[in-house]
Formats: sequence, C-alpha cells, structure tokens
Amino acid sequence: MKLYTSSIISLFGIALVISSCHKKPKSTCASQLHAYTSPSSNLTSSSGYACTHGVIDMSTAAFTPSGTFSNNLAIPNLAAYNTTDNSYYVLTSPCIPLVFPNPDTLFKISSTGVSTYFTSLDSNKYENLIYNPVLGKFYAFKMYDKIVSLTLSGSNFSSVTETKPLYPDYFDENETFTINKATGAIYYATRAWPYIFIEKFTPGSGSIVVDSTDSFRFVYGLQFNKNDNKLYCMARGMDKLNWYFVKIDPASGAITTSPLSFAPNIGLFSATIDPCSNRYIVSTEQLSGGSSTYKLLQLDMNGNVVQSNTTPTFYNGLTVN
Repeated sequence: MKLYTSSIISLFGIALVISSCHKKPKSTCASQLHAYTSPSSNLTSSSGYACTHGVIDMSTAAFTPSGTFSNNLAIPNLAAYNTTDNSYYVLTSPCIPLVFPNPDTLFKISSTGVSTYFTSLDSNKYENLIYNPVLGKFYAFKMYDKIVSLTLSGSNFSSVTETKPLYPDYFDENETFTINKATGAIYYATRAWPYIFIEKFTPGSGSIVVDSTDSFRFVYGLQFNKNDNKLYCMARGMDKLNWYFVKIDPASGAITTSPLSFAPNIGLFSATIDPCSNRYIVSTEQLSGGSSTYKLLQLDMNGNVVQSNTTPTFYNGLTVN
C-alpha cells in the first residue's frame, strides 16, 4: 500500500514538472509616458524659451528630465516617439508664422538626452506630427491642406506631399492626427459645416471617409487604441457648453458618447493613450474661481476620470512609447 501511494505521488510530481515546462511565460506590457515642459506664460512670446523633455511616472505624475531644446513655440502635441532610433521628436513653429516667417524646426532628443535639430527647407507651417513605424517615416500636415512625409538629411528636413484631405477644413492644432501603428493607417478629422468627418489615409492608397457627425462643434485629441481598434477623442457640443468623451468605430461608423466631468483648456491641451493601462491620458489646465491648476488626468475608455494628479506646470507633447 505504501509503495502504491508513493508511486502515485511520484507520478503526480512528474506531471507537475511536465506541466510547468509547457506553461507559457506571462506577457508583460511596459510603457513610458513622454512629454516636455512648456511654460504657459511664454506661449505667445516672440523670443525663445527653454523646454525640457522628460518621462512622467504614470502613478505619481512625477517628471524626470532628460534633454532640452529651445524655440518660440511648440504647438500642442507636435511630438512623436521614433521607435526605430528610440528618440523623442518635437516639431516647433514660429510664434506668429505670418509675422515671423521663420522655418519650422524638428528637435530630436535621444534616449540619452542628447538634443539635435533639423531645420525646414521651406517657410511653410507644419501641423501635428506622427511616426509611422511600418514605413519608418514621420508624417505631418503642411499648410493645413496637405499630408506630407518628412525626410531628414544632415541638419535639415524636407517634405513630400502624400495626399490632401477630402474636406477642406482641417482641425490643425486640435491634435486630430493619429495612427494605427500596426498597419500604418493614419486618421484625422476634417469639417464641412455642420459636419465633422473622420478620414483615413493609408500611404499609397489615398484617403477615405470612415465616419461623419453633426453632433459636435469641435473634436480634440483623436487617438487610436490598438486594444480594440477604435478611435477616441474629446468633443465640444454644438451648444459650446458641454463636453463629451467619444468612441468611434472606424470599421462600422458607430459613435458612442459619454459626458465629460471636466472641460479642458484647449489652449493648453495634450492627449495620448497608454495601451498597457488602457487609459486615455490628458494634460491640461483647469480654471476655478479665477485661479488655474495644471492637471494630468487618466480616463478609462468610457470617459471616467480614474486618476487625477496636479502638476507644477503644463506637460505638452504627451506620447507613449
């Protein structure tokens, strides 16, 4: 009887060993939230000011500085992370382009904090910036009506027109330029009053409209979520008073809205999605009783604020690596 029992125990132990050998390792998801400091008091200054790139701790909102760069104005979220060279890029424009027609500058801050820059070979204004890992290229809007790819060479960058929006009114500084990093498809918002259109541009295939609505006056912070292949953004109602968190299915055209519990300051606004926590992250300024507070807000995919941190300054150019 003892021999029989010990045999069973031995066989059970062998089975456990074999089972443990066949277990798949647990998948891990680690991401970093990149941004740069952007003093609001200097956003309209015609003289240069110092900006600092760094990484934000998503649990505490603490900012760890990395590299620095300086220019007149860095328009919200003209920043992207290049996963090929592991560097953070910021596209900056002159303070008032029509008065100071200086060329735009593309700053690169490497993973070690080294800053270099590339000057545009023309004086056109560029809006928004994304990196397409499928093609290894940066894309931006040029002079409001062209989607261009950027080529970096030496200390300069040039652009090639890839396509034009199907509708003329592009939301240039509202962070409505996002990408499906798995396919390289680019999404952006346009308008022909009173309709807002979500267009999709696949490099080499042109643009198509995937959705439209007349429920909102403006949309901000359009972001693609790879977890469900949906688009998310914030939208201001036609009454100019109410704000909404919006989910858009680019495949079916279905739109789901939820009321927002806060109103972002669209002049100081940056947004991104962290796919690891599956949260929509917003940096903005909140006004109350004549005073202002800078906030880093994390929302779930239903638009509920699940984490709110006060920050010492405005964090611009939110980008998750």
